[in-house]
Amino acid sequence: MCLHLLFEQPTLRRQPQRTVSMRFIIGLLLALSLSLTGASYNLPNLNSAGQNTLSSVMEELIGQQFYGYILSTSPVVEDYFVNQYMDQLGSRLLAASPKPQQQLTFFVIKDGTVNAFAGPGGYIGLNTGTLMTARTEGELASVMAHEMAHVMQRHIARGIEEAKRDQLLGLGSILAGLATGGAGIAAAGASASFERGMRTSRAFEQEADRVGLQILQRAGFSRKDMANFLAQMNRDERQTPVDDIIENFSSHPLSSRRYAEAALKSDHDKASKASLQYQLIQARALADTTDDPKKTARELKQKSLNTLPAQYAYALCLLKAREYNDAIGRLKTINAQHPENSLLEASLARAYMKAGQSSKALALIKETHYYEPENTALTLTYADLLISAKHYKQAAQVLESQHEGTSSLAYLDLLAHAQGHGGEKKAAFVTRAKLYAKVGQLAQAIMQLGRAQSFQKPVGLNLEIKRLKQDYQQKRSLMAA
Repeated sequence: MCLHLLFEQPTLRRQPQRTVSMRFIIGLLLALSLSLTGASYNLPNLNSAGQNTLSSVMEELIGQQFYGYILSTSPVVEDYFVNQYMDQLGSRLLAASPKPQQQLTFFVIKDGTVNAFAGPGGYIGLNTGTLMTARTEGELASVMAHEMAHVMQRHIARGIEEAKRDQLLGLGSILAGLATGGAGIAAAGASASFERGMRTSRAFEQEADRVGLQILQRAGFSRKDMANFLAQMNRDERQTPVDDIIENFSSHPLSSRRYAEAALKSDHDKASKASLQYQLIQARALADTTDDPKKTARELKQKSLNTLPAQYAYALCLLKAREYNDAIGRLKTINAQHPENSLLEASLARAYMKAGQSSKALALIKETHYYEPENTALTLTYADLLISAKHYKQAAQVLESQHEGTSSLAYLDLLAHAQGHGGEKKAAFVTRAKLYAKVGQLAQAIMQLGRAQSFQKPVGLNLEIKRLKQDYQQKRSLMAA
């Protein structure tokens, strides 16, 4: 399924992308907050403590707008197994954090550069480049823990406050300078605002490193994992053009000092080792990100195919290049050598479906799902393949039997598709309303509910529609208060 169609995302092509920085996020959120505070909307006053800066409801609404913006402008990874892996790792870290009840949403962007960022409402994103650069699960966890710390320390809310104050101070200095003909005054005002922002960003990063290290260690990982990842970043930065380093400096300061601090704290720690599952997820991310799967397959073959992750990545690249027979042959060999691995079996089932062998695909995925019915990624894959074979009602049944992950965008998107094409129009409209609501598109959600009301409705559906409408109206009232 393609969520990007829902959010009018452009056709996926690998484009040079600007690194998402804290300053960019703050600027975007300022624009979003101003759009909410336009004619009839008012944002609560922000104070320096970072508490009571944004109500939880308002932060959730801005977060949904932020997430919707990301979905509409960035190639977000839709791989069920990659996303499930991120959710599971995030849950492990969250349970070890100071705020285990914090709502978090993790997502991955198809971009080969190394970057990660946190938005309001607990939305945390990272690039596939980060996933592929982190050599172990522990190194990846160190990045995620760092971004979680930004959320839990409310750095976004505090950053918005600083940015708003600096906007006013900077604008006053610039206007005063222009009015008196003093270009120096205007420049000084802009420079002072920039320097304050840099100091704030550095302070946030230091705090996120400290809290992130605590989360990492409590989750059972090693502090050495963060030191190792920063050491690798430090090596990369030495080979990075100066202009690119300066561009990223305000959001993620040069790693040398951060590495030294982390290394001092982890002298007696042992780094984590890479698990096979993590390496398979990396292989999926590599195949998903490449724009030239044939070239990537050649490079993998030239280096060596003597490990399972390399063989798996090679097979996935062949599949993406539409060399179905070769891909199926490779995946069958891999599955024979490593039986009862649901990730590998699901990949072979997907390959069968792409090659037009739907009977083999459905037979394999059905058997695999039978032994792991609560594996969310497996359930989504099963439903997706059923939809590809136009078995819509069966796909809806498979999804409705799922107990975990039923609020994810991928789940709702598949369910709405299966319901709509399976003749359950009113149920499809309600499901799609939930989908739109999750990314803050309330007008679209209400429109979907209006369409659902045109059908004869059972009592249960009436109550669901009423509840959703009340929720939407309450949020709109809060925004307009």
